Amino acid sequence: MGVASPGRPRADWKEWGKRLGLAVGFPIAVLAILEYGLWVFDVAPPTPLGPASAQFGSHDPKRLNEFLAARPGDRIICLGESTTAGAPFEHIMNMCTAMARAVGVELVNLAGSAQDSNDVLHHGKVACANESRFVYIYSGHNEFLHLERYKYGPPPATVTAVGEFFGQFRFYRLLRQLVAPKAERASELGAPAMTDDEVYALYETNVRALLDSCKERRVVLSTVTSNPDLAFPLPGHTLRETWRELGRFPTVPMGDSCRSCFRAGPQVNAILRRLAAEYAGPNLLLVETEDLGEAGRGFERFFDHVHPKPDVQVEIARRTLAALEKAGWIDQPGEPTTAPLTPMQIHAGTMERAIRDAQVAMSRACSSIGSTP
Repeated sequence: MGVASPGRPRADWKEWGKRLGLAVGFPIAVLAILEYGLWVFDVAPPTPLGPASAQFGSHDPKRLNEFLAARPGDRIICLGESTTAGAPFEHIMNMCTAMARAVGVELVNLAGSAQDSNDVLHHGKVACANESRFVYIYSGHNEFLHLERYKYGPPPATVTAVGEFFGQFRFYRLLRQLVAPKAERASELGAPAMTDDEVYALYETNVRALLDSCKERRVVLSTVTSNPDLAFPLPGHTLRETWRELGRFPTVPMGDSCRSCFRAGPQVNAILRRLAAEYAGPNLLLVETEDLGEAGRGFERFFDHVHPKPDVQVEIARRTLAALEKAGWIDQPGEPTTAPLTPMQIHAGTMERAIRDAQVAMSRACSSIGSTP
């Protein structure tokens, strides 16, 4: 029977150390070379930051709180969706810029395209933890935009953290583009997946939670307005067939939820009025804007289904300022005005919205054709 050499275990550990180093180091080296090659040829570049509000961390509570806390002062904080951000003139012209100029205070506009009441609640909790003259809220048109998030809920925090870490690397973004399944969108879920009543119930839950978070702040809650002249092709018909048959496109009744165009149904304003009455007090104002969507003048007042033209944005600001002055929250303000938009900006914005309208109309027509027996 042999006796093990005293030096044998040390040699085994060295050998296993080399193997472990090779097993770990070789893949890292390969990935580093791949990452460098993708960087050289600019493959799978990072996603742009997006609207200005996202650049100071509006989707990161810690960064957003740091941003607001580091800049105390007399200011307005706005929460909402693309209308509040000023689409198609994102963060250049909107009711909030008009109000801030008229009152003479700083503006922090946390609104952005595609935000829904979940996002507004997320931002509002941080906004209301910081000082401001008042918090302005205009939201309700995007509640059918992220039904997949409503249905499945947010992913676990650990999964999100791992995804954010690896998302910094180009090889991961390239692999995700090649093999990841296409995300299920709201339009693919259909009404059975989540009914209108369920969506509006969640909207009310989010707005209620927002008002609870902002009880110590002055809050302006606005009803929302939209284009009542919005029209689409007949179900199962193309644009041309509809026009030949009717000589017009039939409008979508204002009493209906327009899932394909993400326009708020009448339930949204009913919820806002009900909650404003429930939370009535010296720190809450309700401003009505629904009547600005006047039938027969829809496209005179709106670029598309929900985005007001500059004159309507100014009218929303004017109504809000009148309510603020009456409540004693501000002294006599200046006259709200539109931002100095150039003719080219107005033309480009109008064209961008027109193209978007055509895309929605074609998508709706193709969908209805596909579902026609």
